[in-house]
Amino acid sequence: MTEPLLPDTSDTPANPPAPPQHWYGDVLAADGGVVRVRPIVPADADALAAFHTRLSDRTRYLRYFGPYPQISPKDMYRTTHVDYRDRVGLVAVLGTAIIGVARYELLARQGPRAAEVAFVVADEHQGRGLGSVLLEHLAGAAAENEVVAFVAEVLAENEAMITVFREAGYQLQRSRDGSEVHLEFAIDPTEALRTVRDSREAASEARSVGNLLAPRSVAVIGASPEQTRVGGAVLANLLAGGFSGPVFPVNLHRRSVRGVRAYATVSEIPDEVDLAVVAVPPAAIGAVLDDCMAKGVKGLIVLTAGFGETGAAGLAAEHDLVAAARGHGMRVVGPSALGIANTDPAVGLNATLAPVLPQRGRIGFFCQSGPLGAAILGEAAARNLGLSTFVSAGNRADVSGNDLLQYWDTAADTEVILLYLESFGNPRKFSRLARRVARGKPIVAVSSGRLAAGADMDRIVVRDLFGQAGIIQVDSISELFDCAALLACQPLPKGPRVAVVGNSAALNWLAIDAARSEGLRVHRPVTAVDRGPGARPTEHGVRGGQPLDPDMRSAQPQERVGRGVDRAGRTWGLLGVRRGSRGVDDIGSPDRPGSAGTPDRPDTAGSADRTRGSAGSTARVEGSTGPTGRTGDGTGSSSRTDGAVGPISQMADSAIVDGPVDLGPEATPADYREAVLAALRSDEVDAVIVVVAPPVPVPMEGFGDALRAAAAAAPGKPVLTTFVAESGIPRQLAVRTTAGAPARGSIPSYPDPERAARALARVDRYARWRDRPVSPVVRPPGIDTAAAAALVEGWLAESGGRWLTDEEAVRLLGCYGIDVVEFRAVRDAEQAVAAAEELGFPVAAKATGELWRRRPDLIGVRLDLWGPDAVRQAYTDLVEICGDPLLHVQKMATKGVGCVLRVTDDPSFGSVIQFGLSGMIIDLLGDRAYRALPLTEEEATALIDAPRAAPLLSDGPGRVGVDKAALAELAQRISALFDDIPQMRELSCDPVLAAAASAEIIYARARIGPEPSRFDTGPRRLA
Repeated sequence: MTEPLLPDTSDTPANPPAPPQHWYGDVLAADGGVVRVRPIVPADADALAAFHTRLSDRTRYLRYFGPYPQISPKDMYRTTHVDYRDRVGLVAVLGTAIIGVARYELLARQGPRAAEVAFVVADEHQGRGLGSVLLEHLAGAAAENEVVAFVAEVLAENEAMITVFREAGYQLQRSRDGSEVHLEFAIDPTEALRTVRDSREAASEARSVGNLLAPRSVAVIGASPEQTRVGGAVLANLLAGGFSGPVFPVNLHRRSVRGVRAYATVSEIPDEVDLAVVAVPPAAIGAVLDDCMAKGVKGLIVLTAGFGETGAAGLAAEHDLVAAARGHGMRVVGPSALGIANTDPAVGLNATLAPVLPQRGRIGFFCQSGPLGAAILGEAAARNLGLSTFVSAGNRADVSGNDLLQYWDTAADTEVILLYLESFGNPRKFSRLARRVARGKPIVAVSSGRLAAGADMDRIVVRDLFGQAGIIQVDSISELFDCAALLACQPLPKGPRVAVVGNSAALNWLAIDAARSEGLRVHRPVTAVDRGPGARPTEHGVRGGQPLDPDMRSAQPQERVGRGVDRAGRTWGLLGVRRGSRGVDDIGSPDRPGSAGTPDRPDTAGSADRTRGSAGSTARVEGSTGPTGRTGDGTGSSSRTDGAVGPISQMADSAIVDGPVDLGPEATPADYREAVLAALRSDEVDAVIVVVAPPVPVPMEGFGDALRAAAAAAPGKPVLTTFVAESGIPRQLAVRTTAGAPARGSIPSYPDPERAARALARVDRYARWRDRPVSPVVRPPGIDTAAAAALVEGWLAESGGRWLTDEEAVRLLGCYGIDVVEFRAVRDAEQAVAAAEELGFPVAAKATGELWRRRPDLIGVRLDLWGPDAVRQAYTDLVEICGDPLLHVQKMATKGVGCVLRVTDDPSFGSVIQFGLSGMIIDLLGDRAYRALPLTEEEATALIDAPRAAPLLSDGPGRVGVDKAALAELAQRISALFDDIPQMRELSCDPVLAAAASAEIIYARARIGPEPSRFDTGPRRLA
């Protein structure tokens, strides 16, 4: 056995301990390439010597301050034998070669622990940002070892190294001694440092995806002349799509495929290969991967199925595939992917199996499932919606939706982001990225039922968490494209006020009902002129084509849309009550602005109502006109009071005040242009829904020209339409780019008014979220993170993950200023009395078993005990009931409204906080609101107001409002606890009694456990 070159000491051990496994990670360089960072080990000596030999004289001089052609055996031993605490070394590896080294050694000086840091990067890899990456990971290791500051000695002429430290986000203290510069900085992660790290991460991940979507050359491995085979289909699509670079078929048995020179292996291709599309059986993947690694391929698209979706063995093979690819600098899309596409004419990449690819557009789309991806592309093409880029990631073993968010955030050719999500790679990161990206570009997402095992609660969680991040959540592919068409073609609405213009009374009112049910407010421009019936058909007194006695109208039950007769004698059909409507009484309800004006009454045909204050208004109330059964336009009203409820006849009048602009079935294109332009120019309108439904087939070009002209003449407000029930961007409504694709300014169409209103409402909610200023994450005072971390680490070291005892939970929460109402554990009646006297009367006595604590009949609790005898009797009764002598005696809290605050580990989103009122009925109704952690100040306040029962917390008849600010602060403290202590798994504060001036926790349970492997903190790395 060879004797060690240095003494076997604690910091230079002859047999170093096993390196921390969580220090191993794949990272992205600034150019998007993958590099592996890991701890240095003694076996690295030969590779390290080779690395040092490859360094240029200049690089060695700058690192070692002089000539240093070879590492001495003594220095090599010291470099590779570290204790991973006081002396730490990390290497950056590509394949089997070391391309960078970073080290720190603890300084022997008084005061806080500080270490000297140094690193060097191979010449051919300088400029890739590896110095910053190594410094970040070295600082993470140092922080774990309680090192608080780094010191570096740098030659003054080594500006590149000084720049690395400066641009890393640290606050440098700098001094100069001759030719050397002394740098010192704290490594505590400040907000500025996190911002720099996030920015560096975003840039590298975006570049990584960009490399995949804009390759200079593509190899198709498994290429076939048969288009019915996977390799044949993707090759045909690449060639037909007009890819701008060379395409290299790879086939062992053919010299050419589809007329293109083929190669037996990737290694035989004479040119560089940026992207390889793999379409071979799973058994052949290993050999293909080795071939690609030897060639230096930069990215893989694995279309092959049979990996993680097949079970444990397939999942292991999938992990091996990704690990090997990343280890050689490659990123992987798939396995089981449909492929990727980039419609940029300068790229022309269609590396997918989809038979139809949409035209060029400004929408980016990400999904996982291959068959679903093909259907999505077909739907987009059918709707005349263009895409900028498309990625179907299959099993999402490497490239994920998070990577695409980073790419699309800065992609100038993408304005709208669409996601079909089946799972998340890193939920906390997804939430962080979505919040940032959605501030500049709308994100529309369909969440699959697979997100969280299909539990009923999960859809509520998804809804709340997506809303928190500014994501527009939809329930189907159709709704996804409904929103996408509006976002891609029209501006965001500035408010919820919508005007409805159309030529069908039935469809007009269907649009109004749908808009109101979605929370939009219908506003009729004061200058609007009706040319059609205007009111709901049954509001004219028409029933089966016959006039009704005016005095009987208020007694007749009303339909949402009835059968009536227009002024041309045409009839419209009975559509019935709209799904989800609440009946006739909601016409004048608070969420349907109405009028308490004069009752509907017969009037002369020449009477005019000008009470709306517009000299141009000619709306009037007419009497019965005989055979048509038309009793009046119903647009007039002598007064207007929002939210008033009156007789049905009054409500009919009030609905017309803010009803549709009815152009009648004989409306011309000029009528549409005038009415839509008037609505767009009205200060009372933020968006316009246009119904174009001619009663007989007519040429539609004129109507399309009219709508486009009106929208162009008054830009800035969205226009959407039901244009003869077409879906997407009809050719008559498209504003074309020079390439002929629909561009911004095109008007989207929907099959029915309900879908148009639903899309507009969702986009309006997103616009309001985006307009709100960004709220910071505020840490309340009185938090002792170090004490809490020490407690948790000690408990985990003793017994691993578990539920904490009641007393332990109180200690932990106390570190974050979260106080549980004081209690004592007692085991006999006299201890109970002593505890009550110590706490002060009145007190409560409680059984401690979970069964008794959760019983709605409170049989395990005795409240308001005012004296020793009452305490003794309560103790005796409870022990007899529960059979356990261990009880809690607790000080009585201020009476208030019972609430619940919980944090759980959601399988899709990570740590999620929920809030609601307590009680069995509330639990059965599932009235809870959810938010992802950490909470901003605004999100904490919104969480308390979010449940449907939240009004019970505010002032009302017979009740005084509670201190909601105290509840919000409690949520913020809980958020800080989970953000600081990653070993926190669950917390339940139930109940929390909220009173007028307090919010007191009666009982709290907490569970701790190992830190999740994908916790979104610390040095950045690929999941």
